[in-house]
Amino acid sequence: MINKRAREVLKKITEEKCMHMYNYSGALSHISEHKLLIKKVKEFRKKFEKGSASLTIEIMNFLKNWLTNHIKVVDKKLGEFLVEKRVM
Repeated sequence: MINKRAREVLKKITEEKCMHMYNYSGALSHISEHKLLIKKVKEFRKKFEKGSASLTIEIMNFLKNWLTNHIKVVDKKLGEFLVEKRVM
C-alpha cells in the first residue's frame, strides 16, 4: 500500500512530467511554487525538530493560502490545459 507521502511525491513527479511533455507555458512558474512549498516545509521541519519552532498561525496561514491558491488556481489552469490537449 502506498502511503500518503509517496502518493504526493508521485503526483508531483507526474504533474511536472506532464507539464514538460506537453510544453505547458506555465511550467516554470508552477514548478517554482512546488519548490517554494518544499523549501518552507523543510525549513519549518528542521526548526521544529530542534525545538526552536512551533506551529504558528503564520505557518498555518501560509500553508492554507498556498494550498488554496495552488489547487484552485494553478492546478486548475494546468488541468484546463491538459483537457485542451486531450490528455485528460
